[in-house]
Amino acid sequence: MAHHPDPNLRVYAVWLPVLWSDFRWTWRPILVDSRVTNFWDGQGEVGHWFLDHLTHREGAKIEWDADFLFPPGARWNGVPAPLLHYGRPVRDDEDELRLALLPLLLPPSKPPR
Repeated sequence: MAHHPDPNLRVYAVWLPVLWSDFRWTWRPILVDSRVTNFWDGQGEVGHWFLDHLTHREGAKIEWDADFLFPPGARWNGVPAPLLHYGRPVRDDEDELRLALLPLLLPPSKPPR
């Protein structure tokens, strides 16, 4: 996020207990930036919802360690759309997410004269 100081960028991070070490009382958000809103979902409702309504990963019990990219103006009527990018696990998807995000962060190009 430090490389892209655009004040209009918004990140919503939802943290949920999936691993044996995931507890609310030990949780500390690792995304610390004024444009990031962190949520704790102790029941994993968001992970179940994304799996059931968006990713449909066969054999998965919950969607976690994933990133979703939506453009400005995306609407969340039923299912969020349009989905520009989905990747997982987050650490392995950093380059692809950056490539998908970059066009949204660049200033609009001016038509040639």
